[in-house]
Amino acid sequence: MSLFVLVMYLPFFLAEIMGLSGIVTILFTGVSAKRYCEPNLSRETESNADTLFRVTAHLAETGIFLELGLSIFGHWSKENFHWQFILWAILACLVGRAAHIYPITFLFNRSLRKHSFEQKINKTISVGIKSGTACIDGNAHTQLSSPKASYVKGNDD
Repeated sequence: MSLFVLVMYLPFFLAEIMGLSGIVTILFTGVSAKRYCEPNLSRETESNADTLFRVTAHLAETGIFLELGLSIFGHWSKENFHWQFILWAILACLVGRAAHIYPITFLFNRSLRKHSFEQKINKTISVGIKSGTACIDGNAHTQLSSPKASYVKGNDD
């Protein structure tokens, strides 16, 4: 398993040392490892590696959100903090999200009548998902009970 972890993180470290994009490197490393390394692992090693990477991802995500959340106190001052701007920005994000999600899902539903999104799922996509990580985390850990759940989760069963 240590060899598998080394294969996963070595390209990232090399890219960082050379001044290249570590994020893009780790993306392609993950895709390559899923395709070529994972089929060659035993079930136990695959399970252990999956658990290790999930725990590491959750710890990193928690650290990032703590850093972002607590950084507001470092920038707190009366002259630099505008409540009106913050409220308008949040409103613009919500309106922009709704303005994009509903037309896109409408066009998607028109193109595929067999696998269409319900209105309830449109609302969840538009309002309920707060960030990309919440979307990924919700997709990975939430079991949808709808008969269309396999299509929503990306399974082609």
